[in-house]
Amino acid sequence: MFSSEELYQRVLALQKQACSADPVLQSSLAELAEDLAATPSCALLIEEHHRMSQMLKCFPTPVFDEDFSPAGVILDRLRAEGVEDVTAYLTDHPLLVRQITEAVTIRNVNDAALALYGMPRGHEFYATLDHLIVEASYPDFILQVVNIWQGKDLFEQEMKNYNSRGRIIHLILTLAVIDRERYGLSRVLVTITDISELKRAHEQQALLEQRLAESERLEALGRLAGGAAHNLNNLLVGIMSYPDLLLMDMGEADPLKQPLELIRDAGTQAGAIVQDLLTLSRGSAAVSEVIELNELIRVAADSAEVVAAAAAHSLVTCRQELEGDLLPLIASPVHITKMIKNLLLNAYQACSGREAVVTIGTRNLIDRADEQAPSEAYVELTVRDEGSYLSCEHPEEIFEPFFTRKMLGRRGTGLEMSIVHGVVLDHHGSISVTTGNKTGTLFTIRFPAVPETMRGMGSHITGPSVRGAGEQILIIDDMAIQRKVLSHVLTKFGYSVRSVSSGMKAIALIESGYRPELVVLDMMMPGLDGLDTYRALREVIPEVKAIIVSGYARSSRVQQALSLGVNTFMQKPYTVEQLGKTVSSLMGEASKRTQKRDETL
Repeated sequence: MFSSEELYQRVLALQKQACSADPVLQSSLAELAEDLAATPSCALLIEEHHRMSQMLKCFPTPVFDEDFSPAGVILDRLRAEGVEDVTAYLTDHPLLVRQITEAVTIRNVNDAALALYGMPRGHEFYATLDHLIVEASYPDFILQVVNIWQGKDLFEQEMKNYNSRGRIIHLILTLAVIDRERYGLSRVLVTITDISELKRAHEQQALLEQRLAESERLEALGRLAGGAAHNLNNLLVGIMSYPDLLLMDMGEADPLKQPLELIRDAGTQAGAIVQDLLTLSRGSAAVSEVIELNELIRVAADSAEVVAAAAAHSLVTCRQELEGDLLPLIASPVHITKMIKNLLLNAYQACSGREAVVTIGTRNLIDRADEQAPSEAYVELTVRDEGSYLSCEHPEEIFEPFFTRKMLGRRGTGLEMSIVHGVVLDHHGSISVTTGNKTGTLFTIRFPAVPETMRGMGSHITGPSVRGAGEQILIIDDMAIQRKVLSHVLTKFGYSVRSVSSGMKAIALIESGYRPELVVLDMMMPGLDGLDTYRALREVIPEVKAIIVSGYARSSRVQQALSLGVNTFMQKPYTVEQLGKTVSSLMGEASKRTQKRDETL
């Protein structure tokens, strides 16, 4: 038998669930509710319900007052039908769970809860739970219902709900069954704590931790690539230099001329690959010069790789829109040329199999954001293709190593666009990519232009000749092959050369009275490195000329050496011509100063 209070609650529940199209049933239920409400016990229940509603209305924490008794009826029926594991049964029957969410009714919603869900009071959105519970939270709801049904009167639970705009909010619910003996499951108080911001913060933290781990992995890869590149560069000096030396004394008809040229060219190509590794490892670009970007674009467009790509994609037309009087840049011509080649090859491959246009353009940009400060000048490079657009959600992912989730048929090592990104960053530039189904893909790169005070400087070292006149040069390098190659080359050019294997030996030689006019010293050596060795040598010979060489790209130690007085930095592998011109230029400056000093005396 039901008590009058329980019967009254069930009638109210039936009223909510009854079809509005059945006026006879609605009228009968309304009359029954009125009769029950007239009984003393039900009148007391209604009074208590009104008092709780008023109390909850002004409560600062979001609160629901729910009727779980229909859920209890369904679970009682399942037990009567012989279902032993109700939780497992509900998990296997999501439609029944949906039915329970439609049966559990909400009688009281306070203002704080309305504000949380973003709805006005009285809106039907809150009549039952089916509008609120996210389907992914059905397992949590099943646990909630079974706990209440099995007699648990107080517990907390995390759950996802929808707000009025269909957005998911993350909540912690505290459920309390009020006076189970009197009200059964019809009075369950649900207190709500919104943890959406906390969840988002945790997700953001997890994302940052993932990116940090990825960054550390790439940094480790970069260190590995840099170390391998350093060792390879040391070996490539010999492979590139000795063929040049032999070719200098060889006639055009010599049968060994072509094989030596092939060896030299293979070494040069290997050197370019090593430079890619250094760029990927985020070592600075190699030798920086004042360059004209338009000229490097023409060089890249006429390169064997790009010409071959154009032939393989004969339906694609390449158009150059280069602004005249383009401002110069301070950059590594090798790296910038490589960057342009990669962008053009990527554009050709994106247009594979269709008629399309690849456009590469340049222009000057002046930033006049601050009229009180000098204007900043930039050079902008754009490469646009009309091919397949990037299908990924974030186009900038193309710059990640071995990126393959784009709709572009591409060949190569998988590092091409990562190298583009590394070159731009090493030159203090910026790069962006935009894409669209109808517009293809556009890469926009901006480099800071050469300051006005430096414009007009030449881009290459010049000198009357690479031949020396017996000047004293000291080579300091821990690798025997490097000492042999440098000694052979510089002796061939007419210099008087001595070599030692460490900084300590160089200092001892200087202290014994040897006075070189130029020292060529390796940056990475055990014991004293190039910087420390140069500091010690300057104390004895303040005017000594110096060239720092390294298989690594320009580092902070190299930069310190340059600021201290080292004349120039040469990155291995260098050609015989580069070495000859650099040494000749420095010896020429030294000779001019000596001549001027003698004239003064």
